[in-house]
Formats: sequence, C-alpha cells, structure tokens
Amino acid sequence: MNIPIDIPLSSDVADALTPPNCDDLKVPQPQKLSLCLPFGGSFQSIADVSKGIPDDCEVTFSILLQLQPLMGSLGCFIKLLKLIQPLVDIITGLTKVPPDLGKVAGAVPAFAEAAADIASCFLAFQTSIPKFVRDLLHMIAKLLKCIAGTIKSIAEMMSGLEISIQSAQASGNKALMDQLKCAKDNAQAQADAAMGSMDMIAAVLAVAEPLLAIAGINPTLPTIGSAQDAQALEEVANTLLSVGASLDQLASTLDFMGQC
Repeated sequence: MNIPIDIPLSSDVADALTPPNCDDLKVPQPQKLSLCLPFGGSFQSIADVSKGIPDDCEVTFSILLQLQPLMGSLGCFIKLLKLIQPLVDIITGLTKVPPDLGKVAGAVPAFAEAAADIASCFLAFQTSIPKFVRDLLHMIAKLLKCIAGTIKSIAEMMSGLEISIQSAQASGNKALMDQLKCAKDNAQAQADAAMGSMDMIAAVLAVAEPLLAIAGINPTLPTIGSAQDAQALEEVANTLLSVGASLDQLASTLDFMGQC
C-alpha cells in the first residue's frame, strides 16, 4: 500500500515546479511601422512570415530594405523637378506686360538642357512600366504561395492541437488542456500575422494602380477574415494558392516584353 507523504518545499522550488501561465508564454505581436516619403505617401513595414512571428527589429529593418530601390527609382522624377523652375521663368516672363524677354532668354538654355535630360525617361517608360507590372504580379503570386504554405503548416499543427485538446478534455486533464490551448493561441497568433501580410500586398497594389492601369491590368485580392480553426485556415491557404495562380497567369501575358 502506497501512503502519500507531503514533503514541504521551499518557495524557490515550488515556483520552479509551477507550470507557467499562458500569459507568460504568449508571443508578442510586433508594432506596425510606417515611413513618410519625401514626395507624399508612406512605406509600411513588411513582416517576413516565413520566419514565424516577427519582432520589432525585423519590421523596422524591412523599412530600410525598401528605401534603396525607392531612391534608385527617383532619378527621372528629380530630373523633372529641374525642368519646372526654368519653365516657370519662361511663362512668367511671357505673361508680363510688356513681356520680360531678358528673363525668358535667360531661362531657355536651362529649360532646353533639362528637357533633353528627361527625354530618355519618357522613352523608357513605354517599355519599363509593363515589365514592372509583370514582375510585380509574379512576385506577389510567389509571396501568396509562400503565405499559403505557412498557413497550411499552421493548420496542420493546429489540427493536431485540437485533437489533443479534445483528448485532454475527455480525460479531465485540466493542466494539459490549458497548456494545449496556450499552444493553440500562439499558433493562432502566427496565423493572424501571416494573414495580416495581405494588408501590405493590398497596399502595394493600391499604390501601383496607375501603373497597372497603363499596362491594362486590374488584379484583385480576396477579402480574408480571421480563421479560428484548422479547417478555416486550410480554406484560406487554398484560396491564396488559387489567387496566386491567377496572378501568375495574368502576368504571363506580358512575358513577351522581355527582360529588364
């Protein structure tokens, strides 16, 4: 016959043996960041959901990664700004009564130089915009497939957790059930972070809408709500895979434009 014996434990040992609360194990959600751009608009932070739930350092670094290509793409726009001042001088000189021909004559050389400098930009736009749209859609399609893969993995893990929770509930093991529910909450947080990246994709498409219109393409993204169980997550992943395939097919209509 086994007789239980109560052995008093020190507070440190008792604390070490006490299971942690779910609040202590929850993964913190990163704060979304934005950067105001010098000519209007803003950059939003991009979370790399393939590496799990991002932290504040990762979302901040994602802003810096976006700056270099932005600054590289402003060359023609800055050239256009150089055209404005001599054009204003010419117009104001001609509209004076009597016309200020000296001011006009002084502005014409600067205007001609700026106009010649920007002429090559307009020629490049005719082929560069469709190529940009094509590559952007292919990239978004690939990103949707990555997000779908992440969500499918989470759905598989959550399915196993749901079965284990049911077993623990049936056996009356409350401690195990609480731990499994905590693990499911963290899986749900990771799924929410993955689906939250759809907001950034939608924002990119909204900013690129004028260029998409020039290329004659108008892609749309589905509205995805919160998925609270494994089956709902699996359906979300399948939807994203279908949309990604459609975007790939749409972008392929511009493959005849060749490489950059």
